[in-house]
Amino acid sequence: MIRVNPDDGTVTELGEVEGNVLAITSGGGSVWMARDDGSVVRMSPGTGEVEAEIDTGVADLGAIIAFSEEGCGRCTGSSVPPTRFR
Repeated sequence: MIRVNPDDGTVTELGEVEGNVLAITSGGGSVWMARDDGSVVRMSPGTGEVEAEIDTGVADLGAIIAFSEEGCGRCTGSSVPPTRFR
């Protein structure tokens, strides 16, 4: 994971996330990543620290996750119903 400063283009490496990341989004002060094993990683964009690893129990999260004021979730697009996790 890297952070790019939009003002001067400086690139800062924040950290590494294990596993195969299928999708990434941001919201609620965190960066959220869906992995191919059905888990979701919540990372601090300021420090790169992993704040949580969430096992959703859904092996097919798909490649699209989104954030809203209600939390982070997988958008439907496969045979698996929508999933919400916080």
